[in-house]
Amino acid sequence: MNPETPPPPSLSVALICFSHAWGGLEIMVTKIAAALSTRGHRVFLISPSGSPIEAEAVRQGLTHISMTPRMKYLDPKIIGELGRLFRRHQIGIALATLSRDISTVVLAGRFSPGTKLVYFQQMQFGHSKRDLFHRWTYSALDSWITLTRAMKNSVVQNTIVKERILDVIPFGTDRTVFDPRRSSRKHGRSVFQLPNNSLLVGFIGRLDKQKGCEEFIRAAAIVRKSAPKSLFILAGEETHGEPGYADSLRSLSDSLGLKQHIRFLPFTREVPLFLASLDVLAVPSYSETFGYVAIEGMAMGLPVVGTNAGGLPEIIVDGETGFLVPPRNPEELARPIISLLKKPALRKAMGTKGQKRVKERFDFRKNIKMLEALFQRLSSTGFPSATSELSVGA
Repeated sequence: MNPETPPPPSLSVALICFSHAWGGLEIMVTKIAAALSTRGHRVFLISPSGSPIEAEAVRQGLTHISMTPRMKYLDPKIIGELGRLFRRHQIGIALATLSRDISTVVLAGRFSPGTKLVYFQQMQFGHSKRDLFHRWTYSALDSWITLTRAMKNSVVQNTIVKERILDVIPFGTDRTVFDPRRSSRKHGRSVFQLPNNSLLVGFIGRLDKQKGCEEFIRAAAIVRKSAPKSLFILAGEETHGEPGYADSLRSLSDSLGLKQHIRFLPFTREVPLFLASLDVLAVPSYSETFGYVAIEGMAMGLPVVGTNAGGLPEIIVDGETGFLVPPRNPEELARPIISLLKKPALRKAMGTKGQKRVKERFDFRKNIKMLEALFQRLSSTGFPSATSELSVGA
């Protein structure tokens, strides 16, 4: 069989995400739902009514079921609705994507004993969860998926979850979408009204203190002294419900004399085109759980300067595909950016190595096949593979 040929519709999967937000976690849930559907599986995407996930499901023509919990934990109505759905549609795999939803999914699973319960962890936690409630909840899971080895090790250290049910799947990006051959630098700069004769250093993501936005701006002031043709771009919106941060960033840039040298762009779905317009991508987060945007930047052939915190060290190879620097340190952030702006050959070499790394380890299509294989093993045997890591490459 051709490896790209969709398999027979052998799985029935429910993806549950009771979130009203729209960030990396929610985007990934809809991407997984779409990919599994394309590969011939029955997929039910479950989220609150009016949520961005619902809107995206409608836009993509995915099967969506609206359920809106009134309680943050253990909503009896939702437990009943989920349980009936599991039983009625003979759901083989129920995937919870928020930690707060695990207990709800576990209780719903009592209505459908044949349903395997899986948690896909995308957010890091660093404190113990060995209390009675978490011991009971986690003991009911058939599988726990993490994005990085660091996350997996944290689960082993802080919970009672057995290592044998833990798998690492480093979900990356769709290389057919994040392909520099499809998005030209010239077109990107034209669309975003950016100058052709400047060296562009970009940040894209939520405008939030934890994302290192202030350090990015302070680093810009340092870089400008050595690279006067540089222009810094922040693309994104404030965290929902926390207004005022974007204005404080603009005030900071003005106070540093950067008003003409920093651009603030709104949230855009044209991420590949935005990345194509850049020369360097910065990911200065204080602690990025994984760092999807770093993978996307590498796929687009960009050198990435990120922090040596969270999952970024498992994505960026320091000195090869980009540079790793300490968080909360504008001076350290500025240093490799200056080097990259002054050395076009280095930018190109790192970009090429980054694309190769994404192809080998962070190709979303390969990652989906790994997830599919795990689901099929769970459905056929009731237990995951004894292999504790499904990830490819190193």
